[in-house]
Amino acid sequence: MTSDHIIEILLGLLTLVVGLVTFMAATRTDREQSRAERVAVDAAAYKRAQDIYEGALKTLREELDTTRNDLHEARVEMVGLRQELTDTRTELSKARRDISSLRAELHRYEDNH
Repeated sequence: MTSDHIIEILLGLLTLVVGLVTFMAATRTDREQSRAERVAVDAAAYKRAQDIYEGALKTLREELDTTRNDLHEARVEMVGLRQELTDTRTELSKARRDISSLRAELHRYEDNH
């Protein structure tokens, strides 16, 4: 074997090693790039989910405030209605007494005539 053949074989092996190292580096770069893209997608998805969650939470808080205000207004109205009912009961009792009195008076009138 001549030195030319040995040099050709060594150059072939060197080319093969450089090709293999280049392939491995490219494969590793692709994996890292895919991982980085996945992390970016995950971060964007997390941000969207967080925005949706915060929006829903804000809506629920607003609805809770509205419900509390409605409840307060209903309670105030109920106090007024209770007073109105008490007044109506008083008037009704007075009207019943008047009717009883008028009936008694009517019976006395009919008995005298």
